[in-house]
Amino acid sequence: MDYFAQIELGLRIKMLRTEKGLTQEKLAEALGVSLEHIGKIERGKRTPSLDLVIAMSKFFHTSTDYILLANCRTTELG
Repeated sequence: MDYFAQIELGLRIKMLRTEKGLTQEKLAEALGVSLEHIGKIERGKRTPSLDLVIAMSKFFHTSTDYILLANCRTTELG
């Protein structure tokens, strides 16, 4: 993933988190990762694993495409 795509991914995750009124700490807790890890992802310093992208997709009720590529914001998750 190139630098700008990684920055944009982090900004999308931050936007999703703030729309839900969550702190980084609460999101990290919900996803089972560290606060530091969420912070680095949001700042574009780290790319989330595929498993974490899937967990975020389920948590935020959005598609993995949206998280990774800014396409297809909503999804039909059961």
